[in-house]
Amino acid sequence: MFVLSLLESAAGEVVSKVISLATDQLRLDIVWGFREEINKLKESSTLIGNIIHDAAHEPEDRKLRARADWMKRLISVAYNADDILDEIEYEVQRIVIKETSLDKKILGFFCNNPVLFRLKMARKINNINTSLDDLYKHAASVGLGMTRRSNGGAAASKDKRETTSFVDKNEFTLKDATIVGRDQVVSDIIATLTNSNNQENILSVMAIVGLGGLGKTTLARSVTKQLKEGEMKRYFDATLWVYVSNTFDVNSILHRMLESYDDMTGANLSSLEALIGSLQQKLKERRYFLVLDDVWNEDANNWDDLKRCLLQLNSAKGSSVIVTTRSAKVASIMETLPRCDLETLSDDECWSIIKDRAFADPNAPIPSDLEGIGRDIAKKCAGLPLAAKVLGSLMRSKNGSNEWLSILQSKIWQVSSDKEDSRIMSVLGLSFDNLESPLKQCFAYCSMLERGSSIERDNLIQLWMAQGFLHPSHGHQTEQEIEMEDIGNKYFETLLENSLFQDATEDEDDYGVIITRCKMHDLVHDLANEVSKCESWTSDFNHEMEDHEIRHVARVPTAILEKMPKSSISRLRSFFSNIGEVSNTIFPKFRALRVLSFCETENQELPYSLSKLKHLRYLDLSDAKIKALPESIGKLYNLQTLRLPWNLKKCPKVIQNLINLRHFYFGEEMKFEAGILGRLTNLRRLPFFNVGEERGPAIKELGGLNQLRGHLIIIGLEHVRDGEEAKKAGLVHKSHLSRLTFAWTDNEVPNENQTEVLDALEPHGNLQNLNIYHFMGARFPSWISAEGGEVVKVFPCLEQLMIDGCPSLESIRITQGMPSLRKLNIESCDKLSSLGSGLNYCTSLQELEIKDCYNLTSIPITQGITSLRELKIDSCWSLLSLPSGLQFCTSLEDLYITDCSSLLSLSVSILEEEEISQGVDAYLSVPEEHCRTIESILGRSLKLKYVRTVGFHHLTRLKTLRIGAFWEELDTFPHFQLPPNSQLEILSLFGWPKLKSLPQQIQHLTCLKQLWISDFKGLEALPEWLGNLTSLESLRIWFCENLKYLPTQNAMKSLTKLKYLYISGCPLLKERCTKETGPEWPKISHIPDLHFGNW
Repeated sequence: MFVLSLLESAAGEVVSKVISLATDQLRLDIVWGFREEINKLKESSTLIGNIIHDAAHEPEDRKLRARADWMKRLISVAYNADDILDEIEYEVQRIVIKETSLDKKILGFFCNNPVLFRLKMARKINNINTSLDDLYKHAASVGLGMTRRSNGGAAASKDKRETTSFVDKNEFTLKDATIVGRDQVVSDIIATLTNSNNQENILSVMAIVGLGGLGKTTLARSVTKQLKEGEMKRYFDATLWVYVSNTFDVNSILHRMLESYDDMTGANLSSLEALIGSLQQKLKERRYFLVLDDVWNEDANNWDDLKRCLLQLNSAKGSSVIVTTRSAKVASIMETLPRCDLETLSDDECWSIIKDRAFADPNAPIPSDLEGIGRDIAKKCAGLPLAAKVLGSLMRSKNGSNEWLSILQSKIWQVSSDKEDSRIMSVLGLSFDNLESPLKQCFAYCSMLERGSSIERDNLIQLWMAQGFLHPSHGHQTEQEIEMEDIGNKYFETLLENSLFQDATEDEDDYGVIITRCKMHDLVHDLANEVSKCESWTSDFNHEMEDHEIRHVARVPTAILEKMPKSSISRLRSFFSNIGEVSNTIFPKFRALRVLSFCETENQELPYSLSKLKHLRYLDLSDAKIKALPESIGKLYNLQTLRLPWNLKKCPKVIQNLINLRHFYFGEEMKFEAGILGRLTNLRRLPFFNVGEERGPAIKELGGLNQLRGHLIIIGLEHVRDGEEAKKAGLVHKSHLSRLTFAWTDNEVPNENQTEVLDALEPHGNLQNLNIYHFMGARFPSWISAEGGEVVKVFPCLEQLMIDGCPSLESIRITQGMPSLRKLNIESCDKLSSLGSGLNYCTSLQELEIKDCYNLTSIPITQGITSLRELKIDSCWSLLSLPSGLQFCTSLEDLYITDCSSLLSLSVSILEEEEISQGVDAYLSVPEEHCRTIESILGRSLKLKYVRTVGFHHLTRLKTLRIGAFWEELDTFPHFQLPPNSQLEILSLFGWPKLKSLPQQIQHLTCLKQLWISDFKGLEALPEWLGNLTSLESLRIWFCENLKYLPTQNAMKSLTKLKYLYISGCPLLKERCTKETGPEWPKISHIPDLHFGNW
C-alpha cells in the first residue's frame, strides 16, 4: 500500500517538474525548431498530472494493484522527459560559459551543427509525447478515471493535506529527550553499574533486551546522560557510544570507539593492533562506559574477539558496557550482570507521550471527546513508545474529533500481529501516508543513508535538491523566489516533527541555535527501505535488485554494478560508493546521474569522462584519496554541491565554469588562482576565503558573491592593501550572511593600514555574529565603535561579538546600536585600557568574558545590565575593582574572577541587595562542573589583603558555595555568615599554608551533602564536629599535606549517609588509611565508595 502511495507521489512530482521545466523552456531561443513538441509535452503532462491527482484522492478500495505498473511506466517516461529538458538546459549553460569565457578555445567542444541538436531533441520529445499519449489512453483500464478539468494541472492543484506548523526547535528537542515510565529502570541500571562489587571488575556487561520501538536506545541514552552529570561523573572517566547493528566487526567497533572518544576518524588506522594501541593511549588507566547499541551478533566467538580487545585497553577496574538488543541469545552471550528485560509501557504512559506530542501545551485542558479518542488510540500502541511518539506527532496535525476518529478507525489496526514489528510498522506507515507528496520522496530517499548513521542536515538537503525534490514549482507561482534550501529546511523540520527523525543534535552556529544532525530509528529506516524498494537498492536491502527499475544505489560493490546492463546503469540517478575502487570505465555509462558520492573509495584520480555527467548536481569527494581534479570537471555546469578532499591543495582554473555551484566545501590548505571564486556568483556556502598575495584571490572577488549565507571566514586580511580595496568586497550588501570572521596573520607589528581596512569591511545590518582575530590596529572600526556615545551604525541583529588577539587595540567603545548583543568576549588585548560607557546600552547582554587584558583598569557597568547572567574576568592584572553597577545586575548567575592581582579589596555588598537575594536560587544553583559563582565573588588567586567578615545571611536559598584562597599571610579563615537554617548543599573550601583549622561555622550546616576541602596545608586533624554533618554524602580532601587524622570513629560512624570518600595529595593520611592495617582504616571501612589519588 505504501509503495503505491510513493509511486503516485513520485509520479505526480516528476510530472509537475516536467510541466514547470517545459513552461520555462518555451521562452528560450534555443528551442526554435521544436517548440511545438515541447508545448505538446506540457499539455500531455498536464492531462496525466490531473489523473494522478484524482487517483491520490480516490477511496482506498478503488485502487487496483495494476496501477503500480502504470505508475512505474509513467515515472520512467517522466524521468526521460526530465533528462531531455535538462539536456536542453545544459546546452544553454554551455553557451553562456562559452560567451563569457576569456579563452573561448577551452570550450571548443561546442556542437558544430545546432540544427542537428534541434532535430535530435525534437525526435526525443516526440517519443516522449507518444508514450504519454499511450499512458493516457490506458489509464481507464487500470481504474483511473478521465479527469474533467480543463486547466490547472498537477502543478496548480494542491494536496488537501496542509503542512503543519513547525514545532519550536528547543521545544521539540526537549520532547525528543523525554523518557516516560522508565525512571526506576534508569535508577536500577545505574545502581547496578556503580555497585562497589561490580566496580572491582575490569569489565562488566549489562544487556537491555526488548522489542523494536520499546525504547532500548532511549533508555541507554538516559543512563549515559546521568552518568556524565554531577556526582555520577566520578564512576567513569570516559563515555563511548557505538552503533553496531547487523555487522559485528571488531575493527569497525574499535574504530567507532575512537570516533566517539574525540571525534577522531582514525582513517589511517587499519590494523587491529594500531586501533588497540590508539585506544590504549587515550584510555590509559581510565574507567570507561561503553554502549554497544542494536547488537544482533549471536556468534560467541565474535564477542570473545571483541572482549579480548577491550580487556587489553587498560587494567583499571570499573569499566562497564551496556548492550541493547532484541535478542535474548545475544544478551546471554555477552552479559555478566543481571539483565534488564524492558517491559512495555502502560496505556496511561502511552497516552502521556501522545498528549505531549499532540498538543502545544499538554497541561492545558483537553476536550473530553478528544481525550476519549486519544486514550483509545493509546491502547492501540501495544505499549511501544515509538508508536506513541509517531501517533502523537501525526495527531498534532489533525483538527477535531472526526480526524482523530479516522486514525482510530484506520485499517492499519487490522494487520496481523504475528510478527513483533507489524504493529509499529503499520503506525509508521500511517505517518508516512499522511506526508505531502514531495515529502514522501524526500523520506524514501533517506534509504540511501547508512543505517544508524548520523544524518547531517545540510548534506541531506543538498541531496534532495540534487534530485529535484525541492523545486520551487512544488508551491504556488508566487513561491518561485523561495530558495530550495529553505524548502528543504521545512521538509527536514516536518520529518523531525513527525518523529520520522529523532535524536536531534543542536549546534549554535551560522543561524543561531539550530538542529544540525539527527538519526533514524532502525524501524523507520526499514520503512524507508520498504517504500523505496521500487527505485532504490543498497547493501542493507534484503531483496534482489531489479535493475530495470532501480534509480538509486548505495554501498554496492563495483563488481555487482558492472554486471548491470548498460541501459540500467544509464538510468541511475544516484551512486553512493564507499567500497574499494570504482572502475573508471563505468563513468561514461552514468547518463542520468544527479548524485555521485565517492567517500572513502580507493580511487586516486577521476577519469576525464567525468564531463559526460551532464546532469550531475552533487559530487562528494570529501574522504576520497583523489590527489588532483581533472580538467573535465569544468564541464559539470549543473553542479550545485561540490565537496572536495580536505587535504587537496589545488583546484583547476576551470572550476570557475561551475556557475550553478551553491555549496562548495574544501580544506584549509586549498589554494585558488586569482579570478576563480569571483565567477561563482551562485555560491551560498563558502567555508572560508583566503586572501592571496599576488597570484591568489583578491578580496574584490567577494564583491559579486551576494548570495553567500551562513558563516564566512576571511583569512589573510594583511594582504589587503588599503580601505579602497577592502570596500570592493561589498560586505555591506551581503544581507544573507549571519556570521563573519575577520582574521589577520598573528604578528606583533602595529599597522595603521589594518584600521583602514577594517573600517572598509563594514558588514550588513543583518549580521548576528562577528569575530575579529589578530587585528593590529590601535582603534576599533568606526561602524561599531564611536566617540561620545554617538550611534554610528545600527546592528539590530548582532548577538555575539568576539575580539581576540588584538594586542595593539587601546580602546573599544561600543555604540548604542547593538540592542540584541547577548554575548561579548574580549581576549588577549594587551594594551586595552578602556571599554567606554557603551556596555550600559547593551540591554540584552547575558554573557561578558574578559581575559588576558593586562592593562584594563575598570569595567564600566555603572547602571547595571539586568539581563547579565554570566561575568568572567580572568588575568586582568591591572583591574582595581569590580563594576560599580554589579549590584543592579539582578539576573546574575555566574560571577568568575581569577588571577586579577591588583584587586586590593573586594566588596560583596552586592550579595546583600534585596534584588539579588531574592534570586539566589538561579544565582547559585549551577551544575557542579560549572560551580564558580561564590568562588568568583570572593575570588581565587586574588591575594586579597583586606577581607572583612562576609555576610551571606540574605541568601536564604543558597545551594552552592565555593570560597577561599585569600592572602597567604592570613592565619585564620575569614568568618562568613550564613542564614539560620541554611539550605547549603555543596561547599568547597580552599585554604593556604598558614591555615591550621577549618571554619567553625561549617558544623551547623546540617543540610550539607558535598564537602570539598583543598590546600589546608597546615591542617593536621579534621575536627570532631564533622560528625554533625548528618546529611553528608560525599567528602573530598585534596592537597592537605600535613593531615594525619580523621575525626574519631564514633564521629565518622555518625555520617550515616556518607557514601563516597576521595583522598588525594595527602600522603600522611593516605598511609594511615591503608586497608586493614592503617590506624585510620576502621574509621572509613564502612564507606561503600573509597578512592585514593596518586598524588
